[in-house]
Amino acid sequence: MDDPLTMNRLCAARRRRALPLAWLVCACLLTNCRTVPSLPPADLESGWSLRHGQAVWTRSRTERGVAGEILLATRADRDCFVQFAKPPFTLATARAEAGLWSVESAASRRRSKGCGVAPPRVVWFALAEEIRGRPAGRGWRFEGRTGAGWRLTNVATGEGLEGFLAP
Repeated sequence: MDDPLTMNRLCAARRRRALPLAWLVCACLLTNCRTVPSLPPADLESGWSLRHGQAVWTRSRTERGVAGEILLATRADRDCFVQFAKPPFTLATARAEAGLWSVESAASRRRSKGCGVAPPRVVWFALAEEIRGRPAGRGWRFEGRTGAGWRLTNVATGEGLEGFLAP
Protein backbone atom coordinates (compact mmCIF):
# COMPACT_ATOMS: atom_id res chain seq x y z
CA MET A 1 0.00 0.00 0.00
CA ASP A 2 2.99 2.31 -0.06
CA ASP A 3 2.66 2.60 -3.84
CA PRO A 4 1.47 6.17 -4.67
CA LEU A 5 -0.34 4.98 -7.81
CA THR A 6 -2.39 2.45 -5.82
CA MET A 7 -3.22 5.09 -3.19
CA ASN A 8 -4.39 7.53 -5.87
CA ARG A 9 -6.67 4.87 -7.39
CA LEU A 10 -8.20 4.07 -3.98
CA CYS A 11 -8.83 7.75 -3.25
CA ALA A 12 -10.41 8.26 -6.68
CA ALA A 13 -12.71 5.27 -6.13
CA ARG A 14 -13.82 6.68 -2.76
CA ARG A 15 -14.57 10.07 -4.32
CA ARG A 16 -16.71 8.42 -7.02
CA ARG A 17 -18.73 6.55 -4.38
CA ALA A 18 -19.21 9.73 -2.34
CA LEU A 19 -20.46 11.75 -5.32
CA PRO A 20 -24.07 10.38 -5.32
CA LEU A 21 -24.34 11.13 -1.60
CA ALA A 22 -23.18 14.70 -2.18
CA TRP A 23 -25.83 15.14 -4.90
CA LEU A 24 -28.50 13.78 -2.57
CA VAL A 25 -27.54 16.22 0.18
CA CYS A 26 -27.57 19.14 -2.28
CA ALA A 27 -30.96 18.08 -3.63
CA CYS A 28 -32.42 18.02 -0.12
CA LEU A 29 -31.01 21.43 0.68
CA LEU A 30 -32.36 22.97 -2.52
CA THR A 31 -35.83 21.42 -2.28
CA ASN A 32 -38.52 22.01 0.28
CA CYS A 33 -36.95 19.93 3.10
CA ARG A 34 -37.39 21.44 6.53
CA THR A 35 -37.19 20.36 10.11
CA VAL A 36 -40.19 20.05 12.36
CA PRO A 37 -40.27 22.78 15.01
CA SER A 38 -39.81 21.73 18.61
CA LEU A 39 -42.50 22.13 21.23
CA PRO A 40 -41.82 24.62 24.02
CA PRO A 41 -41.51 23.22 27.56
CA ALA A 42 -44.80 21.84 28.88
CA ASP A 43 -46.91 24.10 31.08
CA LEU A 44 -49.42 21.71 32.68
CA GLU A 45 -51.20 24.25 34.85
CA SER A 46 -53.88 25.92 32.76
CA GLY A 47 -56.66 23.80 31.29
CA TRP A 48 -55.00 20.41 31.68
CA SER A 49 -56.63 17.39 33.34
CA LEU A 50 -53.88 15.61 35.30
CA ARG A 51 -53.89 11.97 36.35
CA HIS A 52 -51.08 9.90 37.81
CA GLY A 53 -50.58 6.28 38.76
CA GLN A 54 -48.54 3.15 38.34
CA ALA A 55 -48.06 1.04 35.23
CA VAL A 56 -46.08 -1.83 33.78
CA TRP A 57 -44.81 -1.24 30.23
CA THR A 58 -43.97 -4.25 28.07
CA ARG A 59 -42.27 -3.39 24.76
CA SER A 60 -43.04 -6.75 23.10
CA ARG A 61 -44.36 -10.24 23.82
CA THR A 62 -40.83 -11.55 24.40
CA GLU A 63 -39.62 -8.87 26.81
CA ARG A 64 -40.26 -8.51 30.51
CA GLY A 65 -42.22 -5.51 31.67
CA VAL A 66 -40.85 -2.45 33.43
CA ALA A 67 -42.83 -1.03 36.34
CA GLY A 68 -42.92 2.70 36.84
CA GLU A 69 -44.92 5.81 37.56
CA ILE A 70 -47.09 7.36 34.88
CA LEU A 71 -48.30 10.93 34.53
CA LEU A 72 -51.05 11.61 32.00
CA ALA A 73 -52.23 15.12 31.19
CA THR A 74 -54.95 15.77 28.62
CA ARG A 75 -56.52 18.92 27.31
CA ALA A 76 -59.12 19.90 24.73
CA ASP A 77 -58.89 18.29 21.31
CA ARG A 78 -55.99 15.84 21.10
CA ASP A 79 -53.45 17.67 23.27
CA CYS A 80 -51.71 15.33 25.70
CA PHE A 81 -48.58 14.85 27.77
CA VAL A 82 -47.57 11.38 28.99
CA GLN A 83 -44.49 10.64 31.05
CA PHE A 84 -43.40 7.19 32.20
CA ALA A 85 -40.65 7.16 34.82
CA LYS A 86 -38.80 4.91 37.18
CA PRO A 87 -37.54 7.63 39.53
CA PRO A 88 -35.09 9.20 39.28
CA PHE A 89 -35.08 8.29 35.56
CA THR A 90 -37.62 9.24 32.90
CA LEU A 91 -38.06 6.29 30.54
CA ALA A 92 -40.45 7.83 28.01
CA THR A 93 -42.14 11.16 27.34
CA ALA A 94 -44.79 11.73 24.68
CA ARG A 95 -46.44 15.02 23.92
CA ALA A 96 -48.95 16.32 21.38
CA GLU A 97 -49.93 19.97 21.34
CA ALA A 98 -50.97 22.57 18.77
CA GLY A 99 -50.56 20.23 15.80
CA LEU A 100 -47.06 19.07 16.80
CA TRP A 101 -46.01 15.87 18.54
CA SER A 102 -42.83 14.43 20.01
CA VAL A 103 -41.75 11.18 21.65
CA GLU A 104 -38.55 10.54 23.60
CA SER A 105 -37.68 7.06 24.77
CA ALA A 106 -34.69 6.30 26.95
CA ALA A 107 -35.25 2.57 26.43
CA SER A 108 -34.58 2.75 22.69
CA ARG A 109 -32.53 5.97 22.85
CA ARG A 110 -34.77 7.48 20.19
CA ARG A 111 -36.37 10.85 19.73
CA SER A 112 -39.14 11.42 17.17
CA LYS A 113 -41.23 14.44 16.32
CA GLY A 114 -43.69 15.47 13.68
CA CYS A 115 -46.60 17.62 12.57
CA GLY A 116 -50.29 16.77 12.56
CA VAL A 117 -52.13 14.15 14.56
CA ALA A 118 -49.92 12.12 16.90
CA PRO A 119 -49.25 8.62 15.52
CA PRO A 120 -51.67 6.11 17.08
CA ARG A 121 -49.04 3.33 16.87
CA VAL A 122 -47.25 4.92 19.86
CA VAL A 123 -48.54 3.35 23.07
CA TRP A 124 -48.47 6.65 25.00
CA PHE A 125 -50.72 8.44 22.51
CA ALA A 126 -52.99 5.38 22.32
CA LEU A 127 -53.36 5.46 26.11
CA ALA A 128 -54.28 9.16 26.09
CA GLU A 129 -57.02 8.52 23.51
CA GLU A 130 -58.47 5.57 25.44
CA ILE A 131 -58.48 7.44 28.76
CA ARG A 132 -60.39 10.25 27.02
CA GLY A 133 -62.99 7.68 25.97
CA ARG A 134 -61.99 7.61 22.29
CA PRO A 135 -60.75 4.43 20.61
CA ALA A 136 -56.96 4.37 20.26
CA GLY A 137 -57.09 3.06 16.73
CA ARG A 138 -56.78 -0.14 14.80
CA GLY A 139 -54.57 -2.74 16.40
CA TRP A 140 -55.06 -1.67 20.04
CA ARG A 141 -57.21 -3.50 22.59
CA PHE A 142 -58.22 -1.61 25.73
CA GLU A 143 -59.71 -3.40 28.71
CA GLY A 144 -61.03 -1.70 31.82
CA ARG A 145 -60.25 -3.48 35.06
CA THR A 146 -61.71 -3.21 38.54
CA GLY A 147 -61.43 0.23 40.08
CA ALA A 148 -59.21 2.56 38.08
CA GLY A 149 -57.25 -0.30 36.48
CA TRP A 150 -56.82 -0.86 32.75
CA ARG A 151 -54.79 -2.80 30.19
CA LEU A 152 -53.83 -1.57 26.71
CA THR A 153 -52.30 -4.05 24.26
CA ASN A 154 -51.09 -3.81 20.68
CA VAL A 155 -52.45 -6.99 19.16
CA ALA A 156 -49.76 -7.20 16.44
CA THR A 157 -46.59 -6.41 18.41
CA GLY A 158 -47.54 -7.41 21.95
CA GLU A 159 -46.50 -4.02 23.31
CA GLY A 160 -48.65 -3.12 26.27
CA LEU A 161 -49.34 -1.06 29.32
CA GLU A 162 -51.17 -2.27 32.38
CA GLY A 163 -51.86 -0.12 35.40
CA PHE A 164 -54.12 2.33 37.13
CA LEU A 165 -54.56 6.10 37.13
CA ALA A 166 -55.85 8.09 40.09
CA PRO A 167 -58.17 10.97 39.19
